[in-house]
Amino acid sequence: MKGKNFLNKMKAYWHYWQKDKQKQLGISVFRVLTLTEKQGRKESLRGLTKQAGDTKQGSEMFWFACEKSFDLAKPKTILDPIWQTPKNDTLHHLLE
Repeated sequence: MKGKNFLNKMKAYWHYWQKDKQKQLGISVFRVLTLTEKQGRKESLRGLTKQAGDTKQGSEMFWFACEKSFDLAKPKTILDPIWQTPKNDTLHHLLE
């Protein structure tokens, strides 16, 4: 049931963005960031989120990272290429 709830939330973000909210908000990029405790959970949610968009191929608006991929003692590491979208396995910098 948790997976279904998460997917419904991601679908809601997708539909919100598709209804020209980018014009109303005055922003050109909208990202939904998800941090997980475990790598396996991150991969599971990435796979599930492929279903959120109309194409079912994964959207680059959803970004995922595992908390083990950065160091809280060095907060700038959250900006490093630790983020992935459901679209592919490419690692992204948060400020791309």
